[in-house]
Amino acid sequence: MPRKERMEFAGGVYHVMDRGDRLEAIYEDDRDREMVFAHAGAGDSGTVVRNGCWYCALVIRQAAGKMDCSKMTDEEHWYCIRARPRHERAAKMALRADTGLDVFCPMLTFERARRSGKVRVTEAMFPGYLFAKFDYGSHYRLVRATNGVSTIVSFGGIPSIVPSDVIAELRAAVSEAETVVIPSRLTVGGEVQLIEGPFRGIRAVITGVLPARARVTVLLELLGMEREVEVAETAVLPDIPHPMAAR
Repeated sequence: MPRKERMEFAGGVYHVMDRGDRLEAIYEDDRDREMVFAHAGAGDSGTVVRNGCWYCALVIRQAAGKMDCSKMTDEEHWYCIRARPRHERAAKMALRADTGLDVFCPMLTFERARRSGKVRVTEAMFPGYLFAKFDYGSHYRLVRATNGVSTIVSFGGIPSIVPSDVIAELRAAVSEAETVVIPSRLTVGGEVQLIEGPFRGIRAVITGVLPARARVTVLLELLGMEREVEVAETAVLPDIPHPMAAR
């Protein structure tokens, strides 16, 4: 069973490596020995003990020092939280209920084609991610242990802070329910799926929009041949998996 990802935080102590525990040589040569002591003298090296464990302690303290950065203070900041697949809403509700934190998870409501026809769905604006404001040092364990949460997004082992003005702009763009309704727009060249009539389930490309008649012309492929047909606007739906997906 694979080992879980190591939890990193400011001032943390981690076991990285050691030398000599299998009775092998602690140093490769004199140059290696001098290099190790040079690094130990440059920082908070600690006590040298037998079996090479002192080298492990040196590496550990360097790693802990790297994590002790100015961004990880006792102040509250916005962080990006990675949720488990399709658990953004569950993670949002659990974080609010279990921790009382300020959580932001913008959603999108749009129409999607199903076998049964056109349905309205609501999904996360940023699939797999949400935002929470908290003091990392005192809340990171609680956040990571919350139902639906996978991890806290970090770079180089350091949690990434999301600027407050970015969250403010996003909140200003959504409703109080943190949801944006995306209307279905039919444009020439857009890919659509037919959801009504004898061609239901077939994908096509819009070649013309006739707003006065509430109809569109689409180009579809049948039996290896392309054919242009005219259908009602309600019979087609833009064929996109998510409004934020790259086209």
